[in-house]
Amino acid sequence: MTQTIIFVGLATIMFAYIVIFRPQKTRSMLFLNALAEAVLVFLHLFSLVFIDDDMLAEKRHSLGIATNILVASYIALNWILILGLLM
Repeated sequence: MTQTIIFVGLATIMFAYIVIFRPQKTRSMLFLNALAEAVLVFLHLFSLVFIDDDMLAEKRHSLGIATNILVASYIALNWILILGLLM
């Protein structure tokens, strides 16, 4: 629990840094960095709120699938934007 709270705090600070100071040169890379931090914060908050030891295995499986879909979607978007920049 403490690690999750620390991580969420640090990821929020990193997200604010990316949005305020804009360390990336291109708008698409700035978007990817901000999206990555937002996805990480969301996943940690999601796991903190919804996942507990008493949860049914079927529900835990469904939440795991939803988490994997979110991460896979982010990775696919990342590849699409990077390949778009290379062409």
